[in-house]
Amino acid sequence: MKRTGVSIVAVAIVAVLAAPAQAAAPYQPDAMINPAMVGWVGQDIIGTSGADQAAWLGVSSGGVVDFEIAVQNDGIFADSFTFLGCGSKRGYKVRYILAGENVTGQVRSGTLSSIVFSPGGVGGGLHVRIKATADARIKMVCDIVVSSANSGSNDTVRAAVAILA
Repeated sequence: MKRTGVSIVAVAIVAVLAAPAQAAAPYQPDAMINPAMVGWVGQDIIGTSGADQAAWLGVSSGGVVDFEIAVQNDGIFADSFTFLGCGSKRGYKVRYILAGENVTGQVRSGTLSSIVFSPGGVGGGLHVRIKATADARIKMVCDIVVSSANSGSNDTVRAAVAILA
């Protein structure tokens, strides 16, 4: 009889310890970046610096690299998202393409909006194209901030390129 009581207490303690540390946020984007279609970086990582969600690609002078951006709705309510990204810098020309259309102006101003996603919904297709010009420096980093339209909570991914020797 005592063993049964001990087992029940042990199970109850394990259940309490295994409980999630915090509840899901009402509105939370989870941005991801895919360098050159080789695999997603940043899934299930939320942060505003982009440091833990960086994807690096090498590029030759005059070459172009492509990153795809996607977002998952990690919130508990339906939400849409806005995108704000870096612009061109000395030696690098940055363009944003969605469904074959140049949306660079919208991304630069933070006015490009997604459709509404149900909780857990995922969407992608925004491409960041970076061209290294003849005067490109050794490396370039471009942060893309994905923000909730309802709360302003955000997640940042980073597209980074380095000149190949």
